[in-house]
Amino acid sequence: FSKDNRLFALGTIDGKIRIWDLSGHTPQRKFKVSTGVVAPFNFLDHGNRLIVWRLADKRWCEWDVAANREIQGWPAMLPPGVLVVSPDERLALSFDSEQQIVCRDFQNQTSLNLPLDEVEGVNIDFSSDGKLLAIPSTLGYARIWNTSNWHEVTTLRGVLNAFYTAVFFANNQRLVTSVKN
Repeated sequence: FSKDNRLFALGTIDGKIRIWDLSGHTPQRKFKVSTGVVAPFNFLDHGNRLIVWRLADKRWCEWDVAANREIQGWPAMLPPGVLVVSPDERLALSFDSEQQIVCRDFQNQTSLNLPLDEVEGVNIDFSSDGKLLAIPSTLGYARIWNTSNWHEVTTLRGVLNAFYTAVFFANNQRLVTSVKN
């Protein structure tokens, strides 16, 4: 779904993406991205761009929906897991199968493996200004990172089992977490 819930994208096993305009309940676009399984993950730029995972070449791609062309692509893990885009749509973070966090900078078209030392991270979230990143762990802690230099700001502890979610309030002064006890 797009952020405004106006658009919905669906991938198919034969490499096609279908986009529906939910306000008019009508199909909007259909295009072929690959020869195999594809999965749309995030709309960007008010629905004009789409992040898609392709099984055939195990890559993420940023797709220009209107021009029906790939803007850029980069290696992805198999199977796809978490992909989170920063509020300013400048960065995308994904976990690979080894729990390594890969940061894609859309503007510079570069990828960087982040040394964040996260284990069992799930449901990561950026603050609304994009300056902080929260990564809860099923091992019983949640870490907050500064996105300008990727240094740890703090680690939250004090639960018996697992942090599953960490979400910033809009003012970025508070963090809501869910835990399993």
